[in-house]
Amino acid sequence: MTVDEKGKLVILLYSLLSPVHLLAHNFHFLVKVKLHFPFAY
Repeated sequence: MTVDEKGKLVILLYSLLSPVHLLAHNFHFLVKVKLHFPFAY
């Protein structure tokens, strides 16, 4: 399982648990990832 697959699994898990929390957390997470790994997008 790749890191990307794990990340998607975690995001899916969060979406099932709390859509509102996911929205805030996911946005923050994506911004952080884009800052650290700009080459990934």
